[in-house]
Amino acid sequence: MITKEEVASAIRGLSPAVQADANATAEALMPLLTKVREETIEECARAAEAQDRTGREWVKDSLWANIISRVPRAIRALKAPVAA
Repeated sequence: MITKEEVASAIRGLSPAVQADANATAEALMPLLTKVREETIEECARAAEAQDRTGREWVKDSLWANIISRVPRAIRALKAPVAA
């Protein structure tokens, strides 16, 4: 995820007016970009859960079954932590 500091670093050297405009634009876009990121992560997790296993069911508790069952959780762990 791009931080505010990275955005600020990218616009250094610009005129003060352009810097202020860029900062305002970045601030306005962050909630949208965060939402898109979270939705993309969830879509990936759902795709991992929806694998078609027809004709290749896995043995319960086998290594492969355990790996496949952990993939959606690992993908969802990429989401931004919720503030307490």
